Amino acid sequence: MSGHVTEFHNEPHSGKLWIYLILIMGGVLASVVAGSMIYRAAASSYFDGMQDRGGLSYELATLRRAESDALTSYKWIDREKGVVQLPIEQAKTQVLQRYLK
Repeated sequence: MSGHVTEFHNEPHSGKLWIYLILIMGGVLASVVAGSMIYRAAASSYFDGMQDRGGLSYELATLRRAESDALTSYKWIDREKGVVQLPIEQAKTQVLQRYLK
């Protein structure tokens, strides 16, 4: 029996398995592509709608302006306690000077 290969008739043919595998992978790929296209279309219309009413870009610009003002301006936080908001660069310098003393 050495060197002799026996073929069993109840085993599936590998040719058919490859065809089924290719069909399944094609279906999965088509589903992924279709889902991606649907997602992009939905996201695009959502963000276009936000920009139409001054949404995302306006909100982002407003946020950046507020952040910049907070980092570069003076403001009273609590006058009674003498707490002041300083520009970030000046605050860093003061902390470093206190640390070096």
